Amino acid sequence: MQSDVHVPLFPLKMVLFPGEETALHIFEPRYQAMLKRCLSEKMPFCLVHADADAGIAGVATMAHVVEVVEAFEDGRSNIRIRGGLRVQIKEQIPGAPSYDQARVFPLLDRHARVGSAILDRVISRHMKLLEVVGHEVRPAIYEKKDSLLRFLVHNAGLTTADKQRVLECDHDLDRYVWLQRHMERLIPKLQKEQAFTQRVRQNGYFRDYNNPTSGED
Repeated sequence: MQSDVHVPLFPLKMVLFPGEETALHIFEPRYQAMLKRCLSEKMPFCLVHADADAGIAGVATMAHVVEVVEAFEDGRSNIRIRGGLRVQIKEQIPGAPSYDQARVFPLLDRHARVGSAILDRVISRHMKLLEVVGHEVRPAIYEKKDSLLRFLVHNAGLTTADKQRVLECDHDLDRYVWLQRHMERLIPKLQKEQAFTQRVRQNGYFRDYNNPTSGED
């Protein structure tokens, strides 16, 4: 990718990570036109997290169309995309009434070694998180180190804004550290909520639930 290019811009309330594959349903006419251009010119588009209040994020991911799964007569289509390079959005270029474009600059991760110690801590925290929320803990899911980060991002109680923060980290080490701290904050909150719910069930607050007419006048 060149150092400074104009690309089609697709704002969505989601975050795409490099290497991640996902499905999209393209239905708006302007994005149907965008997809047609991307397919004909074999070019990616820039998928950026968009918020109704904050607007579009400053860091996004280039999305490559892997497959058109289904094309409908009215122009809609179901496609699969794969995340490519992270990019910095330098300028949003309005394209009304069609799709916007963006001037982007590629972002390369800084080198930072992810050691086994941090991986072990993150995996341990995630296993505990699954245990707290009542999901089965399967150690085998952590064996694929090339997709581990993406798996954790989507299965650790992150909001879309949280995922954007992880995407904006400069390297994977920072991303794993962020996830570790997130789970260390989240687990006690969930445990506290569960303890409160258990106390409510046991202390008689709902003793008349099955007989609402019982009790004194």
